[in-house]
Amino acid sequence: MLSIVSKINKILGISESYQAPDTLLNILYNREHREKVFKEMLSEFNYDVSYSRHGVKGVFFVQNDFDDFLKFSSLNLLPYSEEVSKEFGILSWAKDKDRHKPIKDTTKFPEYLIERIKGEEEEAVKSKD
Repeated sequence: MLSIVSKINKILGISESYQAPDTLLNILYNREHREKVFKEMLSEFNYDVSYSRHGVKGVFFVQNDFDDFLKFSSLNLLPYSEEVSKEFGILSWAKDKDRHKPIKDTTKFPEYLIERIKGEEEEAVKSKD
């Protein structure tokens, strides 16, 4: 029986755990590969998503571009800004050379959210009358 680390290494296609950070970073920047690895991880661990991993080199925003929970979400790296620092309680950013490369899967604001916001604004105006 394989250990958890061995199972993850196998899915990532690596032989040693020290190879995981670079491999994972490369996977993040390839949407098709990222989704394939995610499905394999879900299957391997019986769809248990109770494990958490925390990064220190950037903040990723995961956005559902479609109003469909069955579709994969887009991955976007938030800017290394004072506003993001305050919002997420970041005391300092990693050095430039250690930061994640920019990634922005989202190309526009999702239509379903625009419609939802318009509907909320219309309801607010009606309730004032």
